[in-house]
Amino acid sequence: MIKIAFRFDAPSVTSDHSLEKEIINICKAHDVKINFAVIPYKKNNGDLQALTKLHAKYLIDAEKNGWIEISQHGYAHINHNQNSTPSEFSDESIEKQYSWIHKGKS
Repeated sequence: MIKIAFRFDAPSVTSDHSLEKEIINICKAHDVKINFAVIPYKKNNGDLQALTKLHAKYLIDAEKNGWIEISQHGYAHINHNQNSTPSEFSDESIEKQYSWIHKGKS
């Protein structure tokens, strides 16, 4: 048996929510579960904005109905490492990394 995982990358406060809703509807119609790898915070007009429960209601509802899975995709997609592979977590203290992960999950 072949198994395939579907993942939709980077829904955030600034992403195209109508596109994401349509992807959920298509997957639901075909009984296909998909993982939405969500970015909890996003820089918008210079400010860090959270993906709030209000912005993410369609994701929360879809997850509660078993149509999608939600995972956390980083914290804010900000590259803090200018010298090597782009990463927001490398070169950051373990305490800061845990803090971002915990804050992002909440």
